[in-house]
Amino acid sequence: LTNDGLLHFNRDGTLLRHFKKQNSSSESNLAKATCAADNNCFDDVDSLPGNELRALMITKADELWVATMTGSAIYERSARRFIHFTNDPGDSTSLPANRIQSLFEDRNQQLWVGTWRAGAALHNPQTRSVSVIHQQIDTNDLSGAGLNSARQRSLPGNSVRAIWREPNNTLWLGI
Repeated sequence: LTNDGLLHFNRDGTLLRHFKKQNSSSESNLAKATCAADNNCFDDVDSLPGNELRALMITKADELWVATMTGSAIYERSARRFIHFTNDPGDSTSLPANRIQSLFEDRNQQLWVGTWRAGAALHNPQTRSVSVIHQQIDTNDLSGAGLNSARQRSLPGNSVRAIWREPNNTLWLGI
C-alpha cells in the first residue's frame, strides 16, 4: 500500500518513472514544480487515477493493472500511459465504485475487482465491461424466505478486500 503513486525501476535499481497524480487543489506549488522539473514524473491524464495504491497485478497477457482509491488502471506500455477504469453512475457496465481494494485474474483471463462497499466486479477484457456481484437483500419480503434465498446468491458484505483461487478453481472472496 502506498500513498505516493507508483515507482518504476530498472533492474539495476535506477528509477525509470514516477507515476503520480497531482491534484491542483490540494498539492503544493513546490510539489507541482518538482514534478514538472523531473523528467521521470508523469502528472497528467495519462498517469494514475489516484496516488493511494491498494494492489498491483500482472495478467497472463502481461498487462499491469493498478488498483487505487479512486479507480483502477491498466498500463499501456506501447503508449507509456494508463487507461483508467472508473465508476460512471450512468453506465451499468462500469465499475460499481472507485475505491478498489483487490485484483485477481481467473483462469479465463477475466479480472475480478474487489471494491470498498460496492461488492466485486468481473471485468471482461474483450468488451471492457463489468458485471457486479454484491450483497442483495429483498426488503419487500418480510417473511425471511426471500432473505435466505437472496443470501445464497449474493455476498454477505460489500467490501471485498482479497480474492484468491484454489488449484481446484474454488474462488475465495475476503469480505
